[in-house]
Amino acid sequence: AEDNHVTATHFFKRSLGIWQRVFPCDLFPAGHPDLANALRELGDVYLAAGKSDEAFLLFERSARVEYQIVSAFFGTGTDAHLLNLVARKFRALDRAILAWRQANRPTADIYPLVWMRRGLIPRVLTNRRRMLAEATPETKSKDRSEYVALRQELSRTLFVSAAGNSRRELVQIDRMRQLNERKEELERRLRKPDGGVKLPTSVDGQGFGELLEILPKNSVFIDIIKTSPSRSVALGAASGTHNSRVLAFLIVPSRAVDWLDLGDVANFEQTVTRWRAARVDGRSDADGKRPATLRSDPFRARLP
Repeated sequence: AEDNHVTATHFFKRSLGIWQRVFPCDLFPAGHPDLANALRELGDVYLAAGKSDEAFLLFERSARVEYQIVSAFFGTGTDAHLLNLVARKFRALDRAILAWRQANRPTADIYPLVWMRRGLIPRVLTNRRRMLAEATPETKSKDRSEYVALRQELSRTLFVSAAGNSRRELVQIDRMRQLNERKEELERRLRKPDGGVKLPTSVDGQGFGELLEILPKNSVFIDIIKTSPSRSVALGAASGTHNSRVLAFLIVPSRAVDWLDLGDVANFEQTVTRWRAARVDGRSDADGKRPATLRSDPFRARLP
């Protein structure tokens, strides 16, 4: 097994070196998805070998490259490009969380990465719409109005169910394709250099540091997330830390970021389901009270 790890480490280090030469920092300052993937793969090898600290640093680099790529595409790619990029390429955060837990690193090492990804897709779409509206010149107002109308119609089409009617499904899919093609054509036109919109080159400017600055004194911000490490990582991970978990991060101004493990995702969701049923039935029994206890009790000793 040790020989296998040595061989794998050598192979993936060499692979990372190749991608770093293919995508040098001076030509690709934001990095590249293949570079982020190479960092993740080498991190997987270190994690499987029990080298959690080294693995975390690689996953952290991969997560930051992933975010930088979205920032690089923010002002140039279409919505579809961005969403496909996020859905297909972003895989480093859960791995980073797993390595962070195994290495017993400070919470301050991981939470900026969690915050960086918090609500990324809604932030991307909302900020793109806002910036497009603010930057559209008067000469492009007609295109802008059509663009907004197309987005609204596309949203309505996405929420209309055509299940059970194959002919209707085909018509709906074709209509969505037409709407999306026209929407992306307008996006490209609005962003043209000759008087078009120039979107900023970052997803948004509010990082974790800004969150600490805007929180009122004596306030508490609790961020609850679900983690789902990939199967490839779970198979080589230490027992007890690779299953899907619910984690809560506690952010209090002027204090170090804290965290708690609220348990297995399946158990947590089952508790919430029972609570919802109790609310519907008007019951106030243990099932109805459990979620509040689950959320509040672990924090009592840590609240200011």
